[in-house]
Amino acid sequence: MEEVITFEFIREIHRKEKTRKGLELEELPENFFSLVSRWIVEREKLYEEKRDPSLLIEIENARKLVKEIMSQRQRKLVLSALLVLRGEAPPENMLPQEEVFFDKLVQLLSEYKSLVEAELTGDYAEEIVKELRENLEILKESKKEEGEKVEEIVKEEDVDEKASEEEKQPPVSPREKLIKVRALNNIPRFVDENMRTYGPYRRGDIFELPEDVAKLLLSRKLVEEVKE
Repeated sequence: MEEVITFEFIREIHRKEKTRKGLELEELPENFFSLVSRWIVEREKLYEEKRDPSLLIEIENARKLVKEIMSQRQRKLVLSALLVLRGEAPPENMLPQEEVFFDKLVQLLSEYKSLVEAELTGDYAEEIVKELRENLEILKESKKEEGEKVEEIVKEEDVDEKASEEEKQPPVSPREKLIKVRALNNIPRFVDENMRTYGPYRRGDIFELPEDVAKLLLSRKLVEEVKE
């Protein structure tokens, strides 16, 4: 049986939602907001017929109460989503549209959390290097069809703490311009188009790179330039 909407019913829902303990949601009819919307339309038609000011006041007050009910529930859903990421159960009595909103909210918060954690641990830098390597593999395959050979310029490897300084800084031509940079994240060992090996570098390491290699890492925010 469909719930009968009255101003008193809306006011009671508002009172219960506001006084609910913690982040608990008040149980509402599944189509509560649709029912209220239809009720407001009917009351507006009645006002047009009777021009009774009390009806107009009732409609405006009902709109305010519904807006506050929606705001209260949104706040509870947002805070509950944060708690779900910490392992707590989702709230009960969500409406169908609120369940959709809640699932998307938890997903977005989870993605944000993973992104920040990746940046803090340096994994973000390794992901970028991996992405570069994959893009180059795609390019290599496309060029192979035309009979051209493209050398791999970025190769992801585990950071080797025992790598020598000679391995980190390959020989360059005396005429080649070098740029001094500082690592913003841990950078795995990689090779350029001339098969020269660089790295691995740890966050905070300061070193020099050929201009073209430095520009590549600067563009991906893996390093920052160190001014003399």
